[in-house]
Amino acid sequence: MLTAGHPHRAKALGRQVRDFDEATRVARRYEIVVAGSVAKFSRHEPLRRFLFGTGGRVLVEASPTDRIWGIGLTADDPRAADPSTWRGGNLLGSP
Repeated sequence: MLTAGHPHRAKALGRQVRDFDEATRVARRYEIVVAGSVAKFSRHEPLRRFLFGTGGRVLVEASPTDRIWGIGLTADDPRAADPSTWRGGNLLGSP
């Protein structure tokens, strides 16, 4: 997965894991993504500067099809500006 080159490829590889346990994945998904994000932004100075440059703004995954990691809306949807109208959990943008 580390050499997949694209998130979609990594996701496809993840679907091939034998003895996959959905309950374990759901229970640990957030901590795993946080650890991966810390590693990613610790190693790439330009990405780290970009992230810290966002200040206190709320970051979102503006995906109409992702109601777990994203907000369940497109970036140009007027509801995207109001967290109370999001259709997803936005785990990628959680504090």
